[in-house]
Amino acid sequence: MKKILILLLTIVFVSSMAFIGIGCKEEIAEAVTEAVEEAEEEVVEEVEEAEEEVAEGDRIVEIDGYDIIVPDKDPKDLEIVLVYTNITNPFAALINVGVEEVAEEFGVNAYMTGGTDWSTDGQIQIIEDLITKGVDGLSIMAPDPAGLDMVFKKALNAGIPVNTHNVDAPESGRFSYVGANFFRNAVATAEGLIQYMGSKGKVLMSTVDASAVWSQEREAGVRSIINEDTYPDIEILPLLNTPNDEQTNYAAHEAALQANPDITGFISLGATDELFSRLLKNENMGNVNSDNPIYNTGHDLYEAKLILMQEGWCTVAIGQNPRDQGYFAAKQLYDFLITGDPEVFVTIDTGILWVDENNVDEILERLYAGEPIG
Repeated sequence: MKKILILLLTIVFVSSMAFIGIGCKEEIAEAVTEAVEEAEEEVVEEVEEAEEEVAEGDRIVEIDGYDIIVPDKDPKDLEIVLVYTNITNPFAALINVGVEEVAEEFGVNAYMTGGTDWSTDGQIQIIEDLITKGVDGLSIMAPDPAGLDMVFKKALNAGIPVNTHNVDAPESGRFSYVGANFFRNAVATAEGLIQYMGSKGKVLMSTVDASAVWSQEREAGVRSIINEDTYPDIEILPLLNTPNDEQTNYAAHEAALQANPDITGFISLGATDELFSRLLKNENMGNVNSDNPIYNTGHDLYEAKLILMQEGWCTVAIGQNPRDQGYFAAKQLYDFLITGDPEVFVTIDTGILWVDENNVDEILERLYAGEPIG
């Protein structure tokens, strides 16, 4: 910082001398020179005072070009916040289990917050308020990386260490990501469908947000397994995008099913597989134990979906261990704030939990026992 300020003052000085040299008197040039030198001394003194103040308490650690603050605080006084876009979503509560474990295990003030919808503007406002408040660490779920880029930079420029959880923003400057590999998890859904449906069939694929990074990565994962070269006898219908309320989404899937009653498979890229399973049950068609099964696969593990699987309306579901996302995202921030070691920031793939007819009873028992499965 000091070097930058001196460089700027030097530029001003040189520019002034150049201007003066055009025709001003030597006395004026000397006066300007003295003024610039005095200003330079004052700036240097201010910077040195600031550096001394940091040295007496907080430390500065440079990470990827950012000056990140390691505060001189007791663990109980540290404030670590995970910002989930929409905390009314059941998945947020599962991630928060891990955050609460970190708070209890290390005696730190770690918690989750967020909006009550999927608005990027709302999430930005929440993060900006936390920056103004001066929190010590931030972990951000980033369903809209481009829209959130500015606020990532604002937090990092304020000296706050930042990582991401659940949904990544790899170009944001964040120091690590803790969450599922969406591409790899989608590969599992495609492989699950083929395992049950076979190498021939007609497949409907849907999502609640085709523009989202997580949806696009999952679609790429599916198509890397099922395409004209690998399975020429499997037809994937045009992607059904339903970014609306549940009633509207249900109607859209119902219309797609009526238009394609001969489908033999369904793949959800996110938030539509339980809905589709309910649709099959309500229409009494496509049960896996029927003469004309419709095998369907998707993501995340909720009680209602697992019960539908027991009944034969859902085939394979892929979990992503949400508790681990909250725990390790918060713990990395805690470890850095205690040690100042940038090496603690490591990207973690929280893996795959495969559920089908062979282990659904066990998974439901674990869920009922209180395990944060999702």
